[in-house]
Amino acid sequence: MSAAERIRALVRAPDAAAWWIPLLRALGFAEPERAHQVVQANLIGTAYGAPPPDARRAFGAILPALLLACARTPDPDRALLGLERLADAFPNRAALLTAYAESPEVLTRLTELAQSPVLWNRLLANLELLDMLFGDEIVARGAKTRTQHAAALAERLQRCRTPNARVANLSAYARRETLRIGARDLWSETTPDQTARDLTALAETLLTALWETVAPDAPVLLIGFGSLGAGDVGYGSDWDLAFVCADDADAERLQACAQEFLGHCQRLVERGAFRPVDTQLRPEGKAGALVRTLSGWREYYARSAQPWERLAALRARPLADAPLAVSFLQVLNEFRYGALPTPDALAEMQRLALRALVERTPPAQRETHLKLGLAGQAAVEFCTHWLVVQHATPAQYPDALHTTVQLEWLWRQGVLDRADYESLCEAWRFLYHLRNRLHLLFEPAPEVLPDGARAEQAAQSLNLSSAAELTTLTREHQATVRAFVARWFAKAEM
Repeated sequence: MSAAERIRALVRAPDAAAWWIPLLRALGFAEPERAHQVVQANLIGTAYGAPPPDARRAFGAILPALLLACARTPDPDRALLGLERLADAFPNRAALLTAYAESPEVLTRLTELAQSPVLWNRLLANLELLDMLFGDEIVARGAKTRTQHAAALAERLQRCRTPNARVANLSAYARRETLRIGARDLWSETTPDQTARDLTALAETLLTALWETVAPDAPVLLIGFGSLGAGDVGYGSDWDLAFVCADDADAERLQACAQEFLGHCQRLVERGAFRPVDTQLRPEGKAGALVRTLSGWREYYARSAQPWERLAALRARPLADAPLAVSFLQVLNEFRYGALPTPDALAEMQRLALRALVERTPPAQRETHLKLGLAGQAAVEFCTHWLVVQHATPAQYPDALHTTVQLEWLWRQGVLDRADYESLCEAWRFLYHLRNRLHLLFEPAPEVLPDGARAEQAAQSLNLSSAAELTTLTREHQATVRAFVARWFAKAEM
């Protein structure tokens, strides 16, 4: 007798724990007693009452498919309890269960989505987004461009009559799109490169729209640094920002506008709509003015910038097309692609890059941390920038700031051989994808590869055969990164 047939036979005996518990355990439920309680509650009821007859019949009809769909996920218990929370929140439990029977794909995708606490909680708090998850947007349209995000958000905002209404709708759009992007990722409907582009385009759109809401008449250009500037935003990325204005602008007024803008950003972070916004990469860091004139940027880069800031500038770009953006890019390119750095400056960049990788990492994790350390995602980025700054010129430099694009440029310039270029791109994409998946599956997300049941869950979520395969792949890619770091930074003094 198949598992489905056994479940159908047991629907008439929901209280037969001696039969249910072994079956649920065989299906992979780590807490079969708890799963049995869910089954009982839906077929019989609890001390607080019995389910309506239509809901009870619908649950009994879908139960074999429901339990088998849960069993195919990395964590069947999480899937079942997640679906139960959705049914409790849904206005019509019987209608939801009937929808599962009419569309098995919906049931399968929801059990998979329930593996992500952050995405599932977002769905439960915004049930109106359920229809979006099963529309053409998920598969047919793919990643959205900045233009598409801007058009969709503008359509939503044009109906708003007050700034508060605009901020509320902007927040709702952020939650909607983060759920869409995360669901596509979890369902393997996207690639790591597409996820990075989609998340970056969303962040750019949200930030520029918020500035236009807070200070519509304040002529300031937002500058993205870090992963935002490079176009490599992940689910755990901060949004690094700086501000530039024209030389004849009212700097004092714009400083106040920037402060108000950052206050709104923080409130949206607290609502779960934004990632943390960081402005410490601006000239002079925390001690510097929030908004600096174009001439101020030029003078700072010419006279006061530290060597490491050339590495940071390789991940900087304006977030909007405007006349001021053209002028700022000229200043930026003169700094990052101008005269080749001196040997002393290169050594200082090298030393500070290593400090950034190592000092924020526990000693035991320097070889295993997925972002920092000597074998993480950031190690690829620092090494790549350090090589670009030595070979780029005002006339010859990468045409985009993505890490993989810069690596390709280094290969085409003959700095890297093809094998190094390909293995480093593969390692960067793998680490980026793995870190993203851990952010979707666990709260808080681990920054080293988990072990035990969580490793098995991560491996299955990534369509790998076992935790052992995931561990092997991670170690291989980290070994590639570690060898790259050792080759280029071996002589650096810590």
